[in-house]
Amino acid sequence: MKSIISENWNKFLLKEAMRTPNELPDDVYILIDDIADGDNVSFIYVDNDGNQLREGDDVYGILEITKDFVGGCHGAWSIFFAKSAQGWGPLLYDVAMEWATMRRSGLMADRTGVSDKAYEVWAHYMNNRSDVEKIQLDNLNNDLTPEERDNCVQKSSESHGNRLDIEWHKTPTSKVYKKNDPTMIRTLQSMDKLIFGDDGY
Repeated sequence: MKSIISENWNKFLLKEAMRTPNELPDDVYILIDDIADGDNVSFIYVDNDGNQLREGDDVYGILEITKDFVGGCHGAWSIFFAKSAQGWGPLLYDVAMEWATMRRSGLMADRTGVSDKAYEVWAHYMNNRSDVEKIQLDNLNNDLTPEERDNCVQKSSESHGNRLDIEWHKTPTSKVYKKNDPTMIRTLQSMDKLIFGDDGY
């Protein structure tokens, strides 16, 4: 298994207000693209020609998710890499969560490394988003349940649990998050703001 890159959430700050689809400039779109035969999928801000917007542009961002990890993890996707211009990360994140919910069973944090800022973002989803369903995962030792499907690497959760002096399963990174109502995707589609790569919809 390839090493999972720790989430780079320096631009995904909890204090940022989520930008809405209506705030996207006329020449900016979101590309959903299969980048590794279905094992990895990217969500990227692109221009009219489908070219990825880069750091320094008013709007830029990329979020990659993967299903290449140890354990059943309820069949969820995991964050692989994320970076964006200030304020533009959460919109990509919601789109990825909706897509991951429709395609498998939701989205979860990087299993091996989550920054403190990223942890705050997951805590926001756990504590403040009533539109997001939370599903508890077990560890690979079956400490919570005897079943195997919910088993997942909990290195991130154990690390933050130790840091905060709480049990690992009480951390937001120990869960899968589902957004069953794909409001962002529907809105973006109605605005012709979504572009699909080889993986389609």
